[in-house]
Amino acid sequence: MGLTNSVVTIGLKGIEIADIANDGGPGTVFKKFGNVSTDSFAFAESEPTLKQVLIEESSYSLKDFRTKGQLIATANIADPDTEMYAEVRGGTISTATAGQKIYSEGDEFVNVEKTVKIFPAEGLSFQLNRASLSGLITGGLGKNQELYLVVSISAMQPLKAGTKVMQVIETVPES
Repeated sequence: MGLTNSVVTIGLKGIEIADIANDGGPGTVFKKFGNVSTDSFAFAESEPTLKQVLIEESSYSLKDFRTKGQLIATANIADPDTEMYAEVRGGTISTATAGQKIYSEGDEFVNVEKTVKIFPAEGLSFQLNRASLSGLITGGLGKNQELYLVVSISAMQPLKAGTKVMQVIETVPES
């Protein structure tokens, strides 16, 4: 007996982002989101929070209440430019002299929200309809080091009624 219809999700083909729609729904005009350093992309969903109602009459709980865990993805962007910094950290870009773009960051943290699509090399794709993005500068500038923009993508509840937090898309091969 052979295995059939196996869906294995592996590798990363790319990440795309879009501005949240005016009505609070997912964005529809996507653009490529940098190049991700090899083996740096990760998904992590935390365990649900469990609240148990315990009673004296039993060693088991009377009722369990669970709150869904947080879904976070992280990626090291290998080639961040000034546009990427502004996209992830807020701030502005100006042109000082010909051929030069300057990213300027404000004094306060800026909350950046986007719709995010994640495409694997093979398998299931994911869309976070509303996500909070933040970026940390990390790495080095040595002979064998690169400077990365480590982007954290946290799923959020969409503002538009009826819109789900995440969609998992399976592309069915043609027969």
